[in-house]
Formats: sequence, C-alpha cells, structure tokens
Amino acid sequence: MQLLHDLAVLYLAMAENVEGDLSYAEREAVTDNLARHHEDLDRAEVQNVVLEVLNEYPDGEAVRHAAHTVVHTLRDQLSAGQKKAILQDLARIARADGVVLVTERGLLATVAESWAVPLPRDAVESGHVSERPDAHWGLLHHLAFIYLVLAHAPDHEFSEDERHLVLRKLQAWQPDLDDHEVHAVLERALERYGQGANADMLAESVDAIKHTLPTTQRRNVLNDLIQIANADGIFLDSEEDLLNDLTLAWDVDAFADEPDGER
Repeated sequence: MQLLHDLAVLYLAMAENVEGDLSYAEREAVTDNLARHHEDLDRAEVQNVVLEVLNEYPDGEAVRHAAHTVVHTLRDQLSAGQKKAILQDLARIARADGVVLVTERGLLATVAESWAVPLPRDAVESGHVSERPDAHWGLLHHLAFIYLVLAHAPDHEFSEDERHLVLRKLQAWQPDLDDHEVHAVLERALERYGQGANADMLAESVDAIKHTLPTTQRRNVLNDLIQIANADGIFLDSEEDLLNDLTLAWDVDAFADEPDGER
C-alpha cells in the first residue's frame, strides 16, 4: 500500500491548483489512474487512500512539497516501463480539467528529468507563450481568453460542454473561419491562459473589446458570457462578480434589450 500512497501524493500534487482545490474531473482522473496500477484493489479502497492523503496534506503547497520527495523515492524503485506509464498518467491528470497550467507543466518536466523519461508527446505540446499578445493575436483571441477566464477560473474546470459552447460562440463571431481555424484560436488562448492568467492579461483583453466593439456587440459578448457561466448548470458568485465587473468596464447592461440574433 505504500506505493499506492506515494503515487496518490504525486497524482494529487498534479491535480491540485494553487488554492489546493480539486475539480470533479481531476478527482475522478486521480482515482481512475491509481486504480489502473492496483487492479487487486477495488475502486473504493483506492478512493480511501486518496482521501487519506488529502487529510494528510490539507493544502496544495504541502502535497506539492511531499511530491518532490516521492519523485526521488520512486526513482530507484520503479522500472522504466512503470515510470513511463506513470508520467502518462500525470499528463492525463494535468489535462483532466481542460487546461494545462504552467505549474503542471513544471511538475511534469521535473518528474521526466528526475526519472530520465521523455515527456509524452501530447503532454506539453505548446511551448512558452509570451504574456503580451503578438501581431497574430486579434479580437477573436481576446474573446476566447475572456470566455476561458469565466469558464475555468471559478471552478477550475473547463468541461467539454463549456469547450463546445465557447467554440460555437467564437464561430458565430467570425463565421468565415473553418472549424480548424476556430480551434486554433482557442488553443492559442489556452496556451496563454495556461501560463497563468493575471489581472493585467485580463484587463488587456477587456480593454481591447471595449475599444473595438460598439455597445451592441459588447452586449452580445456579455450575453455569451452569461450562457457560458450557466453551461454547467451552476451560476457561481465569482462568475456573477466577473460579469458585474465587465458590465461596468464595458458600460453595458446585458438585459437592456435583446442581443442582435442568437450567438
């Protein structure tokens, strides 16, 4: 059971965000991946070990610190095949909430380097992304970035339903783009968001929309965001706070009149 405990520490360190919270998708990914390595145990037993580790390390900083010790402990205990499989698990867990953050990329790189195992090709496909938008970063990227902030930041999960809705909203703003081009815009926004969305990055996108779109279209953006906030069936206080801030920043009222057509 010691191996299960140590792997649970490592997997939870990958799953927990800075505040030490776990999304539902991340909890399920941790348990599923651990269970695959311990087929002699039923899933409930694996879940109990996960809960024990969560109680042992109640905050994200504590479990991340313990994880670095585990990485070195397991380095000489695991076979090359086991190390490769575990690294693939960690990559799956990092992607489970729909966004791979820079801290998650860092832990993946640390494990890979310590164990002398190459990173899975799909683990960190994007390289470093500058915080400042470049010449190829346009209005649609700003829209995608704000949609991501609202979709992911409040509950730390960017679900498939939210992803599909965001893609549909982006397509409605620029219908001349094909599916591949719209997906590329979202991926660029995900890359920058994964570097660690901060207030300056959000403010830049908010200002770009304010100074580029007329009032009616800013109202349409706000209505898009309301639909994204409700996509998971739960309207959080933090989502309402962000929408209120945007209402003031853009000088619009989402409910003043109907938006121009369905978006």
